Amino acid sequence: MDAAAHSVDALPDVQFVLRSRDFVPVRPESGFKADYVARLTHDSLADLTGTAHFERRRLLSVLFTRPRLQRYEDQTLVPAVTAAIAAARRSADPGTALTGPTDLLVLGRQIFLALAARIIGLDGLEDLDGPRFARYNDDFVQMERLARAKFIDDPEPLVEQALAAQERWRRAYFQPSWDRRLHERPAQTAAPDNLISLIIANQAHYGQWDPGLAAREATLFQNASVGSSAGAICHAVEDLERWFAGRPQDRARTADPEFLRRALADSLRLHANNVLIRTALAAAVLPSGIRVAAGEVVILDRRAANTAIERASGAQHGFDPYGRWDDLYPRYGLAFGGGAHTCIARPVVLGAAEPGSAGPSQRHGLGVTTLLALYAAGVRLDAALPPERYADMTRDTFRTFPVRFAAAPPVPAVAS
Repeated sequence: MDAAAHSVDALPDVQFVLRSRDFVPVRPESGFKADYVARLTHDSLADLTGTAHFERRRLLSVLFTRPRLQRYEDQTLVPAVTAAIAAARRSADPGTALTGPTDLLVLGRQIFLALAARIIGLDGLEDLDGPRFARYNDDFVQMERLARAKFIDDPEPLVEQALAAQERWRRAYFQPSWDRRLHERPAQTAAPDNLISLIIANQAHYGQWDPGLAAREATLFQNASVGSSAGAICHAVEDLERWFAGRPQDRARTADPEFLRRALADSLRLHANNVLIRTALAAAVLPSGIRVAAGEVVILDRRAANTAIERASGAQHGFDPYGRWDDLYPRYGLAFGGGAHTCIARPVVLGAAEPGSAGPSQRHGLGVTTLLALYAAGVRLDAALPPERYADMTRDTFRTFPVRFAAAPPVPAVAS
């Protein structure tokens, strides 16, 4: 049974809740389908509160330092994007200008699964076209659907499939990688550069929970990042293509990282349209006067809050990579949540959009790097196959996103 709930849409209230230690991501006992997600990831970072959450986040933050992020980008993300586009191009018929249709959602999931596998430390997944990676992808899809339970009308039929997929994934991918790194640990002198090695090196913390937590933490790393990143890229391409339909001259700007960074931020803000649900650990009074009792839930209207952020930042409502934006709020709004539970992978996605990271050697981040590669390959929406969205989800989520690429590498666009 769902706890008593308060709907909140005023920006000061939303900010108060996100910044307060007395509000945490919805607890399984509060209802709202949180118990479904907890079956896959209970006691992982997203499930913790207070001191335990702070300590876990501190430990995990070493995986997201700028030097490490640069290596992830250079050594895993760029090769994965390049390989995925090359595979799509192999489908082109001789003499044609465009490839056959490719589902960008599937391609994006493949790319970001490869990146997630690298960050987690899963072995033997370098061949994105191989059968081992295909099985990994299949199991991930089953797990991710349950991870999005709060957006699905009836998630109960997904439970058995998702838990079975998680167990197959654990046996085939996680446990062998864990065993190898555990065996190598005595000889390791460098700081851990993947999640598995980090957990092994920090048993004083992780040992406070059951041994299955390591696999659940890794499950969270996959489920919370891969699908949302693939969806964000699809939304950004859809928004950009609509923009280019009215301003075809701007297609040349797709070689300009800063143009794409602003476009990505706008798209992230506009499509962060699901609610955020928080459980009150203690009684509180919101700035608007709403009184929330301990154990009650607040449902934060992220779309309304982002609209208020746009107004406060002097922007016109909608997608406009040239639009004015002051620095009172980040251009991406509340796309990554806020407060202590802000998405820990935010710097992976944003790169130089992070404060203090400007400069000639700045990383582009997962989002812009992928968009640069897609547009360098001549990506276009498939005129005959428009994107499809899930009808049974309350969040704007694609089922398929068909695109085509230039059959041969096009002449590079020149940023103006």
